[in-house]
Amino acid sequence: MPIMALFRSSRVDRAKYDAIIEQLDLERSPPPGAMTHTCGFDENGICVADVWNTREDFEAFMTDRLAPVFAKLNLDMERPAIIDVYAMSATDAVDRYKPALAVA
Repeated sequence: MPIMALFRSSRVDRAKYDAIIEQLDLERSPPPGAMTHTCGFDENGICVADVWNTREDFEAFMTDRLAPVFAKLNLDMERPAIIDVYAMSATDAVDRYKPALAVA
């Protein structure tokens, strides 16, 4: 069953997010089971909403890929809220936001 991982933090700014994403190299090495990734910032800091094919896929990503990057960058990693997906939809317009390497 797909899950949604919701992460909020006032301790991760744009520069830290960019460093995390650069280290993960998601465009060249997408994690198995990742379906969507959305990130935004407001007055309370970062908000990330990811959808994963299964909880196991997400947990493997957290353990094998994300935790080592956080450790390398000397960042504390908070656990996101995990919610079972009830419904999900997307339009073709989402294609324009896909990374260039993934679309090519």
